[in-house]
Amino acid sequence: MITLVDDLRLGARSLGRSPAFTLVVVATLALGIGLTTAFFSLVDQLLLWSVPAREAHRLVKIEGGYSRTYPFFLAYRDLNQVFDGVLASSDNLDAGFRPAGSRGVEIGHVEYVSGSYFQILGIGAAAGRVLTPSDDTAGGPQAVALSYRYWQRRFAGDLRVIGQQFSVNNYPLVITGVSEKGFGGLFNGDEPDVFLTLTMFPATSPGAAQEWSTTRSPWLTCVARLKPGMSVQQARASMPILWRQAVERVNDRAVKAVSKARLLPKDEAQLSPAARAPLFIRNQKFQNPLKALVAVTVLVLLLTCANVANLMLVRASQRAKQMAVRLSLGATRGRLIRQFLTESLLLAAAGSAMGLGVAHFGVRALAQLEFLPSGFRFHLSLFVLASCAGLTLLTTLLFGLMPALRATRMRLAETMNEHGMAHQTLSGSLLSRFLIANQIALSLVLLAGASLFGRTLKNLQNIDLGFQRESIAIFEIDPTSVGYSGQGLRTFYDQLLERTRTLPGVRTAALAGLTPISGRMRSISSSAEEPSQVTFSAVYNPVSSGYFATLGVPLLAGRDFRREDEPVVAPRGWSGKQDRARVCIMDQSLARQQFGTVNAVGRHFCHPGSDCSGDKRIEVIGVVNDMHYAAITGPDRYGTLYEPGWSNGADARSLAVRFAGATAPVIASIRRALQDQDPNVPLLRVRLMEEYINSHLAQERLIAYLSSFFGILALGLAALGLFGVLACVVTQRTREIGIRMALGARRGDVVRMVLRFALVPVVAGLVIGTVAAFSWGLFLGSLIYGIDTFDLVAVSQSAAVLVTAALLACAIPARRALQVDPMVTLRHE
Repeated sequence: MITLVDDLRLGARSLGRSPAFTLVVVATLALGIGLTTAFFSLVDQLLLWSVPAREAHRLVKIEGGYSRTYPFFLAYRDLNQVFDGVLASSDNLDAGFRPAGSRGVEIGHVEYVSGSYFQILGIGAAAGRVLTPSDDTAGGPQAVALSYRYWQRRFAGDLRVIGQQFSVNNYPLVITGVSEKGFGGLFNGDEPDVFLTLTMFPATSPGAAQEWSTTRSPWLTCVARLKPGMSVQQARASMPILWRQAVERVNDRAVKAVSKARLLPKDEAQLSPAARAPLFIRNQKFQNPLKALVAVTVLVLLLTCANVANLMLVRASQRAKQMAVRLSLGATRGRLIRQFLTESLLLAAAGSAMGLGVAHFGVRALAQLEFLPSGFRFHLSLFVLASCAGLTLLTTLLFGLMPALRATRMRLAETMNEHGMAHQTLSGSLLSRFLIANQIALSLVLLAGASLFGRTLKNLQNIDLGFQRESIAIFEIDPTSVGYSGQGLRTFYDQLLERTRTLPGVRTAALAGLTPISGRMRSISSSAEEPSQVTFSAVYNPVSSGYFATLGVPLLAGRDFRREDEPVVAPRGWSGKQDRARVCIMDQSLARQQFGTVNAVGRHFCHPGSDCSGDKRIEVIGVVNDMHYAAITGPDRYGTLYEPGWSNGADARSLAVRFAGATAPVIASIRRALQDQDPNVPLLRVRLMEEYINSHLAQERLIAYLSSFFGILALGLAALGLFGVLACVVTQRTREIGIRMALGARRGDVVRMVLRFALVPVVAGLVIGTVAAFSWGLFLGSLIYGIDTFDLVAVSQSAAVLVTAALLACAIPARRALQVDPMVTLRHE
């Protein structure tokens, strides 16, 4: 024990005498361990997150389209013989809240769950009680349970709210309790504010009530808990029987259910383990980018290890004579090995301690990124921290052991001589040069990847989406959630539109069924007037007059809609017998597809089931520029057909507003206008179009920013490693440089000698890295846009940056070499 304490004390003094070396190694370890730990913690939460439940390994998800409907959930719940229970959960749905005593409507998230939800998951209550099966019955208690986070945020943990009234979409409920702390639903990143039973859905969402209990609406996630001792494989073997029984039950009891002949051959009910699987991660679109960034982070961690190893070798070569002196004075070789390992352990411990702090701040920084939802539960993974620290500790100990083992084989007389020490240093530098080449190669791969991702983001930001994105706000307002329908709904929207157009700061405003980049598509099939023209499909979008002016979409031919184009009474469907508008506007791609190069204005077509004669025909009155409705990265699958806003009945609309000046006053005035018109109607969300489009590029921004950061970090580590090796080599070759200069070598010859020593591994690393960078580009093919996977620009730019960094790293050692005084060297000789 005394020897260990002495070794620790001696190691600390030795490292203290080399503060620059110690600081660089500890900082390198801290950055490598901390940053990789923070990022791998994010990956662990996004890709390997475990469902928050008791004995989560017994949970399975029931897959399949029909299995996500309410009738099939009831059948599985009542008929199964292999599960301890089956639960159902909806996605989070926006709703208007009004707690007791609140003056206005607040927007929150509701998760509709089966009564057995909390019981099957094994989740209790932090206060009061959670929902139970008795709540999920017709005529049962009108109960609502709060999530713990919402309870703390909205009510500051006040226990007096239990038993108070709480309205959801203007429907009165009673708060029964609060779910236990730390539980936020099945879906990480999509935490609800309140939980309601499934039977409350028709009452609290009247606009969608007609579809909720049919087999046409797959809106639920079904999860089952296996009986004790039953494996997933055994449960899968029983599912075909359960599926057939469920089909019989649904066809016997459901109204207008799909036929048995259609369902039975599909046999679609499949089971997937739910624990630590990405089944319940809302941000599944980030899986591929995260996998690519995992590879990037592994490369950075390897680069960190290589840099630390190189610095350890450089320091060991500088201490060769010191070790020879200690051996000559009687030190045992085992004591030297133990001393090297002790110093390595001290460096690793200090680097890991600092790395913990870097990881903590890294997690906090990542949690603030825009692509993560506000409810995402993200924390530092101690397992990941231990893994990263273990890898760097192993590297540090390994490369601390190598010079120690070399010391046990050194020739003392030769090492004590200056020439012998220099010879050993030169022979030992081969490993350092090999590590430099690897660092350069890894850095080139990372920099090339950062260039590809950065240019991809720039290309996506510059895509022409067909409309002007600046100074546009989209207001999502759904009066159907509080009972508006038919002509009353149309009147509500028309009045709101007229009031909005008169508000200060509003330039233009319009209503639309679909807005750009919404991802929601409603397609229709129509037939042309002439038999030679085939039936075509199109995206249907009912809009009011002024829609194209609001979005800044140019009218290429014809005219915009007018108020008289609207039907007097909003129809209830597609029936041609009803009073509906007989005009439309097509986008350019649909007009070209249907009518070729002929001017589409004045041409006619018919909707399905309509007689293509007389006033039943639809006249094309205008052609507009194409807009992106589905995604940013490519054109929509179908062209878009615009009809006057109330041509196909009354349903939910979005309010598009082009404003002038500051955004906040316009939003506030529209909120007040909505509140004055009907305080019960919730404003679900406001989307500034420019910010909304940027949010759709969150995946690209994430990978571009992080890969750029890791690329710069790799560049710095490579330059630091090269500088450390060259500084050591110049110090150890001072005698040789002095003799060369005394014999007539010019300053340029000395500089070339230093550069030749450095640039050989740099060039080798560039060659290896170029091949690896092209392979890396091929691997990233699906994540880049508008760039060739074999991109010479990215590789050449990255190589130029690395060469520049290498030359800068050589500058200080080369300058030091030029300052060697030949007379001092010869006098010493």
